[in-house]
Amino acid sequence: MVDRLLTKKLGVMTRPIPAYASNNRKVSLLDLYLVVEREGGHQRVTENNLWAMVAKEMGFEYSDGEFMRLMYTMYLDVLIHYHKFKTIQTNVHDKEVT
Repeated sequence: MVDRLLTKKLGVMTRPIPAYASNNRKVSLLDLYLVVEREGGHQRVTENNLWAMVAKEMGFEYSDGEFMRLMYTMYLDVLIHYHKFKTIQTNVHDKEVT
């Protein structure tokens, strides 16, 4: 889903899919999303400086916390904002039709 949105819809070809950490370990974007959502979402994780904990929960080192924040921003934040935009756009269109 992320791959299709980035490459087909937005034309972004510079982000590798699947996402990999610097040590060539694959980053599960679904796991990343679920851990961040369980902790209250991107904003709350950032405000409470929990990215190191997110990295550790995903099997990475605490020092990979900033990298997890970057992965979330580069891949998942784009998807979430696109989904919200399309939902609002659809709701506005539906109201105009009725």
